[in-house]
Amino acid sequence: MQLQAFKRTQDIICCVANAQRRLASTSIYDPPYLDSLKPKIPLHEPINVQIKGYDFAVLESYQKEINRIARMMDIDISDGWATPGVKHKIQKFKPNSSVVHKEYELVTYERNLQIVELPSTLAPIFFQLIQAAQPQGTNLEVHEHLKEHELIRYVPDKDLIQLKTQLTELGGPVLKKR
Repeated sequence: MQLQAFKRTQDIICCVANAQRRLASTSIYDPPYLDSLKPKIPLHEPINVQIKGYDFAVLESYQKEINRIARMMDIDISDGWATPGVKHKIQKFKPNSSVVHKEYELVTYERNLQIVELPSTLAPIFFQLIQAAQPQGTNLEVHEHLKEHELIRYVPDKDLIQLKTQLTELGGPVLKKR
């Protein structure tokens, strides 16, 4: 079942890539005004493709597959980043009691890809292809890039923050007089 879906995905990617090559190939003998007659295709603002999952290896493989599909369709992925894993503590209770039977620790991993200047004609095809290639156990979200998404990727330095608070408690930095 998955092998057939993978082969169909491969066929669609090849057809789209061939069509793009045919449209992009222009002869050096063509007059330059023909380029101005081509229809203007609207481009999307930067878009983030966010994938989450519990299995690190599957997530990395899926990110690689999305990169491959984008490269074959000549879609520009400007940036890709990982955010720190989020740990979740799961407790299973004994029936009809509040006694913990088992305790699990799950880690949710997240990868993000930022796509810029995505043509509106290719967007639905691209999204269908990455959705068809999505492995089980992963969560896929596509959303507009916001400033909050940029801030999430940086891990705060807790030691530095603690030192800064101690410095302000002591009266702030001392400036040398020259």
